[in-house]
Amino acid sequence: MHRCNLFGLKRYEETIMKGNQFLAQYPELSNEDNFTIRMNIGMAMYRSQYYDDAVSEFKRVLALNDIYISSVAQMAIGDCSWEQKKYDAALEAFATAKELASLNSDNKIIEIANQKIKNIKKIQADNIKK
Repeated sequence: MHRCNLFGLKRYEETIMKGNQFLAQYPELSNEDNFTIRMNIGMAMYRSQYYDDAVSEFKRVLALNDIYISSVAQMAIGDCSWEQKKYDAALEAFATAKELASLNSDNKIIEIANQKIKNIKKIQADNIKK
């Protein structure tokens, strides 16, 4: 499969458009290719601050039913929720990512999820003090 790195060039609108066109043209992609394209679309939406659209795209990634892919998508959902200050949703997404990552012994995702959970709990505790 030929991949053009529009996302890497920060051409986010074009990444979204071309990614969706490619998915429509080739609906029977492998999970790996589907994951790559959908994550690029979702991350382009995230970088463009279309957080709700990005979450919808990342949820499509969850439908691929792969533990590693789902843990990455849950981290991305958590990041979108974080940016929107939806801290309970972010906590839930990061906790789910951590749980999935533990099934694969993916220590990097576990470590990042733990740090993000810690940061959110600190924000929530600081908000209670105010």
